[in-house]
Amino acid sequence: MNIPVKLYSGILNKFNANLKNSIFIKSNLTDSDLSEASLYGANFQGANLTGAILLKSRIHGANFREANLTNANLTEANGTNLGMGKSISVFLNNSNLTGATLYKVILKNADLTGANLTGANFTNANLENADFSDAITTNCIFDKANLKNSMGMK
Repeated sequence: MNIPVKLYSGILNKFNANLKNSIFIKSNLTDSDLSEASLYGANFQGANLTGAILLKSRIHGANFREANLTNANLTEANGTNLGMGKSISVFLNNSNLTGATLYKVILKNADLTGANLTGANFTNANLENADFSDAITTNCIFDKANLKNSMGMK
């Protein structure tokens, strides 16, 4: 049984937190600071990460399906798939990234299908091979972003 975590404005970055494969399904992590945390394979499905800070966090294999990342800061977060070919690096499908900052984020091979990306800032992001099928990209900023072989962009 998974018990949702409630961490309002929690700070885990001071310890370079290792949260590898942790389960945060439907947890409330509003305004939490997960900067530089190791989140490899962590499960945030349906979690509320509104205003969360994931600055330079390592998010390969993390599941953010249906998570609320409104106004979250993922600047320089790294979802590199560590040479695993075209396997999906980060699952962001059907998530809400409205107004999120994703400056210099690495989301190669990420699944962003059906995500709400309204007003998200992907400046200098690496989105190579990312899947944007059915994603809402209204007012997104993709200035100098690498969108090579990305799918679903209109």
